[in-house]
Amino acid sequence: MTTSASDKAIDDKAVPIYEFQYFPEERKLLGWIASEPGLEYSVFMKQDTRFNYTTAADLLIDGREVRDTVFGKDYGFEDEVAGITITSTTSRPFSFKQLETTDDP
Repeated sequence: MTTSASDKAIDDKAVPIYEFQYFPEERKLLGWIASEPGLEYSVFMKQDTRFNYTTAADLLIDGREVRDTVFGKDYGFEDEVAGITITSTTSRPFSFKQLETTDDP
């Protein structure tokens, strides 16, 4: 998997990925994007086409798995995830919510 500043989109515009980190021993990529409450977003995943074998990716948002994807010659090399499946016939787009904080006494 590779990533770049255009791998995530808010309102159909590419946005930068901050604090991008790669952990080869865990085969994990981490990063975050700036949020604006009420805006919808999508995540683009892409496998390097030089790989000639099948790979898989799990997309987690806020620690929750929202998609698993298989990449490779027989499956395609890109995937865009714009929401989460609720039921077999219903999905909800990804969107940013207003941050709510509480004061701890």
